[in-house]
Amino acid sequence: MPDTPRTAPVAGPDAPVVREAQPAHAYDATAKQKAGAKLARIPVKVQNDGPALKKPEWIRVKAGSSSTRFYEIKDILRANKLVTVCEEASCPNIGECFGHGTATFMIM
Repeated sequence: MPDTPRTAPVAGPDAPVVREAQPAHAYDATAKQKAGAKLARIPVKVQNDGPALKKPEWIRVKAGSSSTRFYEIKDILRANKLVTVCEEASCPNIGECFGHGTATFMIM
């Protein structure tokens, strides 16, 4: 039996983005999984009890603003082809961290 790596390579900033569910044989571990593609891989399925309620506008926060360092940090990351834990996890607080000049990396 050939040795196979136990972990898949991390999706980089130039990696393809998959937004729709794929069959198991077509799964690409190097692609960023979003939306239906990400949810389809969860073994426990949630039953839809009706239409989803929309969140109020006051609860939504813009990821970055011109008064913070958000876009400066994002430009530095893209220039160096780096991806943060926050970006991979689609963290809702990314604007707060990047805005203060902080980025979190997982070094393996």
